[in-house]
Amino acid sequence: KESADVFASSEVYYSIGALLAGFGIRAITKQTDIVTSIIILMVLTIISCILLTFTKSVAILFAMSLLIGLCNAGTRILRITYIFEKVSNNIIGRSGSVFSSISIIIRTFMIILFSLPFFASSENIRYGYLVGAAFLVLALIPLVKNRNKLKELEAISS
Repeated sequence: KESADVFASSEVYYSIGALLAGFGIRAITKQTDIVTSIIILMVLTIISCILLTFTKSVAILFAMSLLIGLCNAGTRILRITYIFEKVSNNIIGRSGSVFSSISIIIRTFMIILFSLPFFASSENIRYGYLVGAAFLVLALIPLVKNRNKLKELEAISS
């Protein structure tokens, strides 16, 4: 029930979080390996989304927007770093195409889902965060199950 400037401000906080990730995510996560760091950032994002589902506090919205921005950008940076370390140059373009295609499919599905009138009525936008958290949990399960295999994976070459 706030004005549009609250939403706009939350996007600013998200951007600040993304900038912080760009400048220092490797420094923040230097104590752990990349796979574990990604898992931690995903868990923080899940917690943030669940918290945003059940609160109406503007201050919490701003804080969680900053944290989600940091976690999202940090995860992307760490994922790309991991791919560069594990995939050789002669096949990285093809693997990048696969990840890009999967990303486009998932984004299209999410846009279709969140464009439903249900999410635009009353306070139902908060359920979008819950759906996002559920999707992240589903994505986290295979990552956690295969964590040790991913950490020990040798560089792929043709």
